[in-house]
Amino acid sequence: MKRLIGTIFAIIFITCTSLIAHANSTTNISTSSLDYSSRYIFHMKSTNGNSYKVYILPMKESAAMPSPWFNASDKVFQGEYYAFLSKQNSDVAVLQTIYLFGTPHKNTASGIFNLSDASLKNSAFIVNGIYSNPDILFISQQITGGGDTSLRAFYIDNDKLKILQWKNKDSQLLNSAYSAAVRGITYDSNGYIGIPGWMRSPEYSGGTLTTWKFDPVQQICIFQEFKRIEQR
Repeated sequence: MKRLIGTIFAIIFITCTSLIAHANSTTNISTSSLDYSSRYIFHMKSTNGNSYKVYILPMKESAAMPSPWFNASDKVFQGEYYAFLSKQNSDVAVLQTIYLFGTPHKNTASGIFNLSDASLKNSAFIVNGIYSNPDILFISQQITGGGDTSLRAFYIDNDKLKILQWKNKDSQLLNSAYSAAVRGITYDSNGYIGIPGWMRSPEYSGGTLTTWKFDPVQQICIFQEFKRIEQR
């Protein structure tokens, strides 16, 4: 049995390696291969309402090291991950030239996914757009033991998956947003993206909500409001 499991993992690794090598040379991969090998597959609508499939393919993936941030029974993986995009009902997907992870000062393909965490602190998920807003792909990575999470977000425009930038109240353009309650991220009734957070200070300790508006011309999210939502 151990030999069989080892053989299966070897086959999967070789398959992923050959897929990436093929993509690097031609940028195209069959969707049937990605259906089998991808860690995540999502349906997304673009800025003009067209439908696509997004595939997140693992490379050099392994079980993550034990951490106090995870439960012992959690299924947690670490590795390099690459995004592929196909038009709906197409049999070909294209490798996207974006990094799914990173800090304010560094982009990287390396990250962690916890498939067991319902709070989505190390995960990939979609927030569906309303009105004329596009669907947003969020990649979350936990950055503190308290559950604070860094978020990278992506949208589709002109057949490409693009990173979504955030224009804060100081008019700075950032590649990441932050949240302490990732599962609560949603478009509200005004069409704004609401991102829950947590504030810790002598004056106030409790929940917060930051709202952002997707600007279809600049294709960025612009800060709208920051408010306290829970007093303790």
